[in-house]
Amino acid sequence: MKRQRAYTKDDFFRNKTVLRILFLVAFASTLCLFYIWSRVQIVQTGYELNILRSKQHLLEEENRRLKLEVATLKSPTRLSSIATGKLGMVATPINRVQALE
Repeated sequence: MKRQRAYTKDDFFRNKTVLRILFLVAFASTLCLFYIWSRVQIVQTGYELNILRSKQHLLEEENRRLKLEVATLKSPTRLSSIATGKLGMVATPINRVQALE
């Protein structure tokens, strides 16, 4: 026959202390995991930011190159040579220009 032990106040406080310790350990573990997760997010965001900065630099370079190309294509000298050479146009003498009334 087994002897049953009486449940005393000391047992109650001992169990309550164990629960408090387990709660504190769980809370501390949660805080540590949150801290690690936030650091990982910061590092990942930093990598993404560097990638976006390099893409921005490449797009700015391409924009400058395209602006220079547009300026070259719009130059009056080039347009004049195309008009006279390829299209066969000639400049109208100023005395033949009439004003619209």
